[in-house]
Amino acid sequence: MIAAGEKVKPDDFTGQEAVVRALASLLNGNPDPLDQGGFSLIKRALHSSSSNDILTKSTLELVLFCCVRHEQNRQNLVNILNSLSCKNIDVEEYVQIWSVILCKISN
Repeated sequence: MIAAGEKVKPDDFTGQEAVVRALASLLNGNPDPLDQGGFSLIKRALHSSSSNDILTKSTLELVLFCCVRHEQNRQNLVNILNSLSCKNIDVEEYVQIWSVILCKISN
């Protein structure tokens, strides 16, 4: 699946969203298989989705699935989300993701 994501062009938002949603379905409830390729896919999707709210939301949902039950994923995704601080994304969605990450880290 990650290999398919790498073949999708940066301006093909529909293709990127399909890969992100498929990965989210796979990892929902079992985030252990997320590897460096998955983190790269998330970073690429978030950086290229500035003009596509649907892709941004789908990717942030994937981030949430990856963080809920996996401490190492949370730590790895903090750096990716920090890079979004000046990006024009839905603030409510961004706050929800950070709330989950910070709550789990502090526990």
